This record gives sequence, structure tokens and C-alpha cells, in this order.
Amino acid sequence: MNDGIDKYLNKSKKNLCIILHNLEINVEFLENNLWDNNDDFKDILNNVIEIYYDKYYLYSSNDFSKIERYIKFNNKINRKLKNILLSIIEYYESINMVDVLKEKEGSILYLTILIYVGTLLYDKDFYLIDTPKKIEKVINNVLDNFQSIRFKRNKDLISFIENIKDIILENNRFNNIINDLSNINNHNYFIRINKENNYYKVIYEYNISELNDYENKDISIVNDKMKIASILTGISYDLAYYTSFKLLKNGIDAILLFKLRKEDLLDKSIRDYLINRNNLVNSKIKFLIDYENLEGNYEFINLMKANEIDIYIEVNSDKETNNYNMFMDIKNVIVSEEFLSINEKYLEIWKDMNMNFIIKNLGSRIDEKSLLSRK
Repeated sequence: MNDGIDKYLNKSKKNLCIILHNLEINVEFLENNLWDNNDDFKDILNNVIEIYYDKYYLYSSNDFSKIERYIKFNNKINRKLKNILLSIIEYYESINMVDVLKEKEGSILYLTILIYVGTLLYDKDFYLIDTPKKIEKVINNVLDNFQSIRFKRNKDLISFIENIKDIILENNRFNNIINDLSNINNHNYFIRINKENNYYKVIYEYNISELNDYENKDISIVNDKMKIASILTGISYDLAYYTSFKLLKNGIDAILLFKLRKEDLLDKSIRDYLINRNNLVNSKIKFLIDYENLEGNYEFINLMKANEIDIYIEVNSDKETNNYNMFMDIKNVIVSEEFLSINEKYLEIWKDMNMNFIIKNLGSRIDEKSLLSRK
């Protein structure tokens, strides 16, 4: 399918370059020796932005130690700056010019800061940068930390704002759309499995007031005909999918456990809808199925493996088992401490099988805003 996130990222590459072309006209670094003219700048920038969006923009965990092999900055730089710097390093590695990184360290920092400021502007609501005074404040909040980088004397912020206005407004509309998907009558909330792991169960809540006008038996008939339960599953998954996008964008290490009925994953159209999306965003979502609905169903397990669907099992009872392979080669299982205690005789076997037991000790429910504020 033509995924909205992929379309957004591809468009953002072009939009960020446009912002940076206009920003570079208004900002200077007196010792810049990285590019000689506007064409050189565009060539470097287009390649770096391509790498940034493809490899670093949505990765929550990167190897920042690589930076120290090439560059020693005294300035304290945050995660986004490091991701941009990694993109620049990879670009110069790709053209076998890594010596530039050390020889022109100051200019590399200048390019890093330019791209960083561009990303900040791109994510701003337009009303926060719609006058020269406002946009100067936003940019200077960054540049004030780097005395050698400053506005040019002949800067033209009125033209700058006009040139990037449509791009910023378009990005505002996208952000508003994904934020407006969730509301008081249609939202997910999240419950952390335990304090040791960043796994969060996704629970969907909705309120369709019109259903109050029908008898339960009528609702059941309509549900069977129209597959309402599956439709609601799709809506909840859409919400979780865009929450995952925001988690990655903000560098938050969390995995969403999305509970599905076995019937949903057996339906090819639903299965395809769930998995044929941006692979990186989807990697933040794991499908959760109750063990009681899965027990002994190897045909179903093989179907999931054939479709490369990552399944987590939740065991909701604390009973002794006489089958050490009860989890049918699925390695990620959510259980209570009591379950493991009762089945202690199999712990060594399960350890040898590389089982990943996630111990249930449920936290309180939180909304998306609270989840996104966690680090």
C-alpha cells in the first residue's frame, strides 16, 4: 500500500532542503570552507538530507561513538544534532573524503547547526515564526550557543518567511491530522507491563452514542454483517501506528503491544492492512495474542512466521503445565511471576530455548501525551 508516513518522509526531504537553501542565504559562518557556491551547498545538502531521513530520522538508538572517531566538539550536542552529524559523516564516508571531517571541523559544525535549525523551523506552528522578530528569536535561541555562527547583516527575513510559508503550513496540516485522529470518543491508552521493560499494552476506547439506541442482539447482528470489531481494530491500529511514528521521532524507547484477535490475523485483507506499512514504524508495534486463543495452533503460528509477523503471547492463567514447548517456538511471552514459580521445573529448559519472559506487573494507564513525554 502507499503508506502515508513514507509519502510524508519523501516530501519532507524536499521541503527541508528548500528551508535550508533559504536559511543559508541569511546565516553565515565566516570561516566556512566546506562549499564554494550555492550549487556546491545544494549538492552536499541533498545527499546529507537523503541519508538523514533514510537512516537516522526515525531511529531511536544510534551508535554515537562513531562521531568521536572523526570529530571532537567541545559543545554539548543533543540527540538530534548527533543524528544530523552522523548523516554528514556517512556522506563523506560514502565519497571517500573522511579527511574533510577533521580538516574542516568548524564548517562541519556550521552545516550541522544549519540543518538542525532547519528541522526546528519545519516542525514549528507557522504562527510562531510568521514575523521577522519571531523567527529571529527561534533561530537565535540556537545560534547564541555558537558565537561564530550568526545572521548576515543583509538578512531578508521577510522573504525567508514568505519562501517557506507554504511548506510550514503543509507540515502543520499533517501534524494536525495525526493529532486529531485521537479524541475523547476515539483513543488508545497505554499500560506499562512492568518497570524494567519499555513494553506498553495498547487499549482502545471508543464511544459511539448511537449504539445506545439498539438492543444487544441487534448490535451483534450488525457486527457480524459489517465486521465492526475488525473495523475498530483497524482504527485502533492506525492510532498506535502514528503513536509509534511520534515515539521514533522523539527518540523514545518504547514498544507497543497491540492485542489482536486470532480472527483478525487470519483475515488476509486485515493482515495486509496491518503489516504493509513503513517497516521502521511498524517495528515499534508487536502483536499480542492471548495464549488461550492460540494453544496448540501450529498452523496459525506457521502462517504468522510466513508473513514475518512478530507475535507476543500473553498467559492469563497461573497453572502448572506438563508441556515445556507450550509456547510453540514463540520466544516472547508475558507471564506473571507466579506462573514461573509454579513451573520452575522448566526454567532451565526455557532458558536454553532463549525464551524472553516479560513479567507482568502492570502500571497505571496513561494517555499518548504522557507516553510521549517519557524518556
